[in-house]
Amino acid sequence: MMFTNDYHGLMRYDVALDTSGPFSVIIKSYGIWFWIAVIYHNLIMVTGMVLIIRRLTRRPHLSTKQLFILLAIGLFPWLGNILYIFKIFSWARIDWTTAFLAMSGVVMTFGVARYHLLSVIPIAREFVLEKIVNPILVVDGLNRVLDYNESCRELFGLSKKVAVVHLEKILKPEHRHLCESGDDDTYSQEIVLGDDGDPRTYELRVDKLYNYRQKLRGRIFYFHDITARKVAEGEREKIITKLQDALDKVKTLSGFLPICSNCKKIRDDEGYWNEVELYISKHSNIQFSHGLCAECLKKLHPEEYKRLKEKGKVS
Repeated sequence: MMFTNDYHGLMRYDVALDTSGPFSVIIKSYGIWFWIAVIYHNLIMVTGMVLIIRRLTRRPHLSTKQLFILLAIGLFPWLGNILYIFKIFSWARIDWTTAFLAMSGVVMTFGVARYHLLSVIPIAREFVLEKIVNPILVVDGLNRVLDYNESCRELFGLSKKVAVVHLEKILKPEHRHLCESGDDDTYSQEIVLGDDGDPRTYELRVDKLYNYRQKLRGRIFYFHDITARKVAEGEREKIITKLQDALDKVKTLSGFLPICSNCKKIRDDEGYWNEVELYISKHSNIQFSHGLCAECLKKLHPEEYKRLKEKGKVS
């Protein structure tokens, strides 16, 4: 329509140069098609802003201040264009769109410098981070919590919508050392978290995040629940201890035993001859109870042998 405006004047007409002010400006009157285009474009802008607001409010990694900064960046040029079209503050004889666009640049710079607007924003968060079962926590270079998944929210009792909070405030005093980044780019350790009634053991891995200039931008904390493994290891240690105790109590006899062919005494390692029961008792956990076999009973106590045989207690 602009290319053919000279023929129909539907976009603008009565274009002239106004030299009455301190500097010359172009003045013009707008045609009906221009206002149709303005309504159409502003409806698109309003719809787009509504969709952006709805989308951003569902992303928990954005804080309220970051959201306002993003809205200001988009609204300032739009507001300037409205002021220019409807000739509000026309005495200034300038296009407010350009001025407000410069203000958007200032707000953008402030957001990046003060609130790290563009730092550590997860990609495809809903499809990656939330699908991970293990708790994951993301902090920036100032130890401010930027993002976490549902598992991490339940572990630390955090709100569903992420607010900028310092890492130290969500950790117990015995875990405050995690606020220190240390020298290693990646390190791991075991840590116990959860309520006192249901403590859970986690294998924690921390990875540092750097930008293209190798400047530290943040850290990612991975919490892997190893409670079941630690319980299994404890049970295994108990079983090993019990087996070791049992082995310590067991003494075995092996090899050749020198035994007298007449008196049946056994010679020990020091060359002394010992009774059979004494030697075996000394080298094992066997205890002897003494009695008489049928032949010895008949030989030593014939009367008792005869009485017991009549009762059928010996053969």
